[in-house]
Amino acid sequence: MPVSFQILSDISLAHVKYRGFADFASTVAAAQACTEDPAFTPELPHFFDLGDVKGFEQDFAGFFAMQAQLAAVYPPKKTDHLGVFYAPVGPAREMAELARKSWDGVPHMVLRILDDYDQAIAVLGLSRDDLAAHLTKI
Repeated sequence: MPVSFQILSDISLAHVKYRGFADFASTVAAAQACTEDPAFTPELPHFFDLGDVKGFEQDFAGFFAMQAQLAAVYPPKKTDHLGVFYAPVGPAREMAELARKSWDGVPHMVLRILDDYDQAIAVLGLSRDDLAAHLTKI
């Protein structure tokens, strides 16, 4: 699957890693599995690592259908939901921008996109070593 996730309870983070070609079905399946993980809580910030994205599905009708499914997975709540994208210039950045724009106007969603890995994880209050110490190979 081109997307995988880990719930890193020790540092209160959902780590989502994309590889290769990102498709809608894999994204929805990973989001559903993530929220069904016993360690998942709605407050968990998400770190989306798009550093290895080579392309993504370009069907806009399909994209908005997927976003509707994700909105059901991540319903509105009383606190903000932080999502940080590491997205270098190219397909990864385009994908992250499309995702961010689709959540514009949703008050509880706070999404940040950075093209520098260290800066992206710093927004989460972490360093590269902090994150690496908690990740298993995914």
